[in-house]
Amino acid sequence: MHRTRYLIGLFTLALAIAGAWFLWHLVGRADDRPGLRLSIEFRDARGLRAGSDVRYRGVTTGSVRSVQIAQDGSKAVVEVLIEPGAAPQACVNSTFWIVSPRVHGLTGGVSGLDTLVRDSYLSFHTPDPRGSPLLAGSVLGGAERPP
Repeated sequence: MHRTRYLIGLFTLALAIAGAWFLWHLVGRADDRPGLRLSIEFRDARGLRAGSDVRYRGVTTGSVRSVQIAQDGSKAVVEVLIEPGAAPQACVNSTFWIVSPRVHGLTGGVSGLDTLVRDSYLSFHTPDPRGSPLLAGSVLGGAERPP
């Protein structure tokens, strides 16, 4: 009887260790995901959080990895990861902005209403003609309003 309890306890401990190793491995590999890593600087992060979407033409093309304050405290720095398939869409002349609810004057209408229910997200636009592709680790200035 004592031997059975001992074996069950040993088996449970082994499963707990294996589960912890799996979770540690899974979390550690999240930073190894392929894609284009960029830093975008904004005056205000406007409710953007880590895990928020990055969208191009309404399609989710990446995610926000972190939102931090710059060392001098003058701006918010948003680290993003754009998926490999969408990375060619981000070029030197691309404009990045934070989508949040916004009123555009008395006759301009309202935009970003979908963020009333969900979190704010980052969107970008690349005009024609395209600029050269962005390199991993590029630091860009974010726009306060959509183009």
